[in-house]
Amino acid sequence: MAAMPLFDEIKDASFSMNADGAPGPDGFAGHFYQHFWDIVYVDVVSSVQEFFYTGILILNINSNILVLIPKISDCINKEAIWW
Repeated sequence: MAAMPLFDEIKDASFSMNADGAPGPDGFAGHFYQHFWDIVYVDVVSSVQEFFYTGILILNINSNILVLIPKISDCINKEAIWW
């Protein structure tokens, strides 16, 4: 448990998560990590290894912001616009 996890161990753990399960403390479900592994693996592996090395979680590791931006043409009611 105290040994530094290797890349393959971290990847295996990420891909063993239930893809359709409830999101984790960071707000992301397993599907996110599995689908975008090629993009996020550097950050995931370095974050996990840094935790094992220092014993400290990165500040705000479980904070996230979700912003929904609707399509402009779908959210404007043209009849409600007064000219």
